[in-house]
Amino acid sequence: MKLKLRYLFLFFLLLLPVSLTLAQEPASSLESLFVAFWPDYDDPSVLVLLTGTLPENSSLPAEVTLPLPPGAEVNAVARMSDQGLADTQFEVEGDTLTLITPDPRFRVELYMPYDVDGDLHSFDFAWDADLDVDEFIAEIQQPLNATNLTTQPAALIVDENPTDGLTYHALSPQSVPAGTPYEMSFSYNMADPGLTAGAQRPAPVTASAPPETADASSGIDWLLVLAGVLILALVIAVTWLVATTRNSGNGKTRRSGKSSKPRKPAPKERTAQATFCHNCGTPAEKGDVFCRKCGTKLK
Repeated sequence: MKLKLRYLFLFFLLLLPVSLTLAQEPASSLESLFVAFWPDYDDPSVLVLLTGTLPENSSLPAEVTLPLPPGAEVNAVARMSDQGLADTQFEVEGDTLTLITPDPRFRVELYMPYDVDGDLHSFDFAWDADLDVDEFIAEIQQPLNATNLTTQPAALIVDENPTDGLTYHALSPQSVPAGTPYEMSFSYNMADPGLTAGAQRPAPVTASAPPETADASSGIDWLLVLAGVLILALVIAVTWLVATTRNSGNGKTRRSGKSSKPRKPAPKERTAQATFCHNCGTPAEKGDVFCRKCGTKLK
């Protein structure tokens, strides 16, 4: 019994490193980071949407640590799949945010303050992370009532989106190695204060539960899968242990309950006793009444 318990304990010790590896795999790089700035959208501040994509060979779930700019307020953190967004685990510590994503893409929403001088609104953004970003893309949504929006560095593309009728200023994509600062800024005039969000205006995509018909190839919560595997392994191990112990006890009971009564020996076969004439000693055959030699009546 003790030996079986030792084997069971060893089995879970072997599973422990695997569970820790699956539960946390720090990411060292991002394939892309798309940062959208929506000033005066639904709040008199700048809504910053960071959408990150991990490299294809990344181990999932992955742990991603991002810098938090001064004054940033975390609004939502989500993992992304083809079915949409879903809340995911995250932790804010000092000027960093660490999230766990079981999907290769994630979304972080922040609100950041801007500076106001009369009708001039200005905003500065700085990025400095221990992550290699292969493609860093920044885009500014021009507020509905804003004019003279300029960016630094200068926007590569300024175009109106036919879907919402708003103008977007896209900066040139660039690679940002780990530890290399990235800085950008923009400003605009707004003589008539107001928010962009309203009638016939799209709302920012926030975290929501994915549909129940989610594709199994994406959006898998590996932490829950791992927990299920460990529970199933525990149930199987305990069931096996109880079954083998019960069988061992039943075997002893059957052996102790056996009858110790000895078997009766088979009856010995009776052998025919030879008959001789008591007068002359001549052997007599079966059925003889008188001696075949001397004629004496046999006894």
